[in-house]
Amino acid sequence: MGSLFHFPTEKKRRAYEKLTTADKENIQGTLFIMDKFSTSWEAHHELTQKDDTLPRSYLVEGCQAAFDSHWQITKTPVNQPGAELPFKDLLKKEIEELVS
Repeated sequence: MGSLFHFPTEKKRRAYEKLTTADKENIQGTLFIMDKFSTSWEAHHELTQKDDTLPRSYLVEGCQAAFDSHWQITKTPVNQPGAELPFKDLLKKEIEELVS
């Protein structure tokens, strides 16, 4: 997803991570709705210009970056659209969760 803003994703992620748990849950809900209805970052940004109660775009992008930092997401091979998670990484994570 492209970014409208000029400061780096890492800075957005740090801003998101500094929020309270309640604020993070609100932003996660917004990100869920954006994902469910395929809402673009640009559309969300425009909505925030009209409604001050919506989470700021950079915080929603920071939330996405925080989620993405837990996974190594790679482009699918050849010319297929989409992305994939390496099976080895998923299996390792599941085994670590079972052991602990």
